[in-house]
Amino acid sequence: MGRENLGSTIREFFRELFGSRLAERLDEELMRTREDCDGRIVEYQHQQAQFRQEIAQLRAKIEKYEMVLLPMVYGNLGGKKEPTFIPSIEDDPDSWAAIRARHAREQEEEAQQEQAN
Repeated sequence: MGRENLGSTIREFFRELFGSRLAERLDEELMRTREDCDGRIVEYQHQQAQFRQEIAQLRAKIEKYEMVLLPMVYGNLGGKKEPTFIPSIEDDPDSWAAIRARHAREQEEEAQQEQAN
């Protein structure tokens, strides 16, 4: 029994010796990890607040531009929703729609000339 007592005493001594240091080290690492996580959470919240503020500023700019530019484009502050100038196909002679319209017109003219002859 003396040997078992001596062995268990030695094991207990080493557990207390190394276990307490290990526990302290783990506690310190846990505290560092928590502080790091808390810091990241604060940084994330700060960044979110900045983004929300930027979104609010951009919305204010858009609203301001809508209040200034849209009445200029539509030409009426009284709520007229249609633009005063609607471009037609003929306005841009290089557009594909204009080329197709011109071709269709030429085809119709040729067909009318053939019917007349």
